[in-house]
Amino acid sequence: MKLEDYFSIISSKDQILHFKLNGFWTKAIVDEIGSDMVRTFKEKVDSYQGKPFFILVDLTEFSLPSDEAKRYIKQTMDYGFRNHLVIAIEVAPKALVKMGIQDAASKSKVDKQRVQAMSVVEAYEIISKYRAQNHI
Repeated sequence: MKLEDYFSIISSKDQILHFKLNGFWTKAIVDEIGSDMVRTFKEKVDSYQGKPFFILVDLTEFSLPSDEAKRYIKQTMDYGFRNHLVIAIEVAPKALVKMGIQDAASKSKVDKQRVQAMSVVEAYEIISKYRAQNHI
């Protein structure tokens, strides 16, 4: 089981951390990849050197997160919040996935900095509009 099968960084340029979560994360999977996912996420956030950044997370192939997975998702949300996250855009067309991510976010300070989109294209449009309106 490889981290890339469940968590992959698509891009980190232009102050946008675009990543994708895949599959159903069982307890065994979370135990194996959770720490590596958080470490990889933190390294990418740290590469922005304290500058404001956006998160675009593609959840189109992610299943309802388990409680174990939610704990790691919350860690990434909290780290982003503490390190100048502007907004997080979640591409999540499935209602159950949205609910699972909402549950993790409700325990995090990033909850008010979240926006949902139906596609990656829409997510980039949201970032573009936000940047224009807020001069970021």
